[in-house]
Amino acid sequence: MPNRRACDRCHRLKEGCRWEGGSTACTLCKRSKSSCTTLRAPLRQGRRAKTKPLGQDASIDVWEVEGFETKSIKTSTSQALIKSRMQPSLSANTSVSHINEWDILLETIPDCYQSPKTNENDSSTPQRQPQKVSQDISMEQPFKPWIIDQFDDFYTRHDLFMFGPTFARDLRVAIQHAYTCSPTLLHDILMVISPAVDRAKQKPSSWNQTEINRCTTSIEKLRTARITSLYDALAIMALGQNLAAFNLLTYNTGAIFIMQYSLTSIRPWYGQLSKDPSIDTVTITPVFWDTVHCLLKREIPIIKFYSRDPHTVDRMAGLCTTLLPILYDLCVVSHTLKHQLQSSSEINTQHLQHIEQKLRSWKPTPPPDFTTTFTPHEILKMEAQASMYRTASLLICHRLLHPIGTEDDIAISHANSILLDYARYSALVSLQMVTFPILLAALEVEDVDEGIWKSMPLLAAAPTCIGKMGAFVEYVWMRRLSGCTGFIFDVVDSGPEFIVVP
Repeated sequence: MPNRRACDRCHRLKEGCRWEGGSTACTLCKRSKSSCTTLRAPLRQGRRAKTKPLGQDASIDVWEVEGFETKSIKTSTSQALIKSRMQPSLSANTSVSHINEWDILLETIPDCYQSPKTNENDSSTPQRQPQKVSQDISMEQPFKPWIIDQFDDFYTRHDLFMFGPTFARDLRVAIQHAYTCSPTLLHDILMVISPAVDRAKQKPSSWNQTEINRCTTSIEKLRTARITSLYDALAIMALGQNLAAFNLLTYNTGAIFIMQYSLTSIRPWYGQLSKDPSIDTVTITPVFWDTVHCLLKREIPIIKFYSRDPHTVDRMAGLCTTLLPILYDLCVVSHTLKHQLQSSSEINTQHLQHIEQKLRSWKPTPPPDFTTTFTPHEILKMEAQASMYRTASLLICHRLLHPIGTEDDIAISHANSILLDYARYSALVSLQMVTFPILLAALEVEDVDEGIWKSMPLLAAAPTCIGKMGAFVEYVWMRRLSGCTGFIFDVVDSGPEFIVVP
């Protein structure tokens, strides 16, 4: 057996990692069709600096760890700042149980994104203290407009996450606003997200370790930040989705945990945040992504989106903003049906039928200036997404009640309708934000062209994501062809891990 470290997956799950011959993957990863990597950073050597009391006019040295290099940032401070660091990590309005639950889930993120572990029994090791987000802005690095102010480059660096250049200005303004609220939280991730996107488009052979280190720092900030105001909540939302995007383009695991953790953290403030149209580009996207994930997993989304304006158009949800509340209700019903089936309880289909009627009658409501505000390509992309998501939702309704082998012709009809929409619109423009409907169609129609995945810019920049989705689809069809007659969503739950992408 080769003398190697345990792979990242076995290390995370504390499994015995066994290698056969000169194989490039361990036996457990081969069996589960998971990506077998050893990319986690080695543990930091030595102990952390010991916390000592400071005098009234003293200053402190802040040592920022970046890989194996450190740099000292001298900062004048007062006893008030030190006292603020020692306060509880959550305000009275925040649900402690939800935060603790997602904090545990974040521990499952691969080690390459984890901060170095310390000895819990070592009394000289300072405990992790919560970071107060907004009140320390003056103590941190100054606002650097060059990070996000260059409009000519902004769309090029963020085009994977929007339908077109019309959305670039609003997203740029929202990110600027969030950054002004808390440079402390957002500086590191904004420094690395654009280079990460550029590198992903170029399909490099390896990741940049400096960017990974900065992402590690940002995840730790997300886990320890205290939210006491709307400004804090906005910064946390921006941080969560940027971290999730970085994860999607690199290691491609744990992105949804990061997104859901940030949504859980800001949930008490979301109602007020959603009233501000200037930050829609930050507040709608994570709710959309979480809802799509929960549709496939039969879970309940963290937040239900309420449409402030039926004419709202989002950079990723497009014209589907008025569809999101219906999809949330569908998630709740599917979650209930899942537990009713597992407990052999009586199944109530009345709510599902009501939702299905809503989906059949739903139509997008574009704003009056839709054709003059957005480009023809953006309009085609959003119209395609709306049609495909409506059909995908109807397919979910059907499969919640009909297992494999029962009324398959209706499921195939929905899947073919999705693929027909894709073929019709993709002949005119490169489609975006339709991965989820295509994935559902691929579970009903065998041998969907693999070129479809690569034709979507976001997936093309995340080959690991394509590989995991491909392995998942192969697993589902292996089960179907072997005679499985259960519900398709039970097969989904037992399949290999992958990130559900909108």
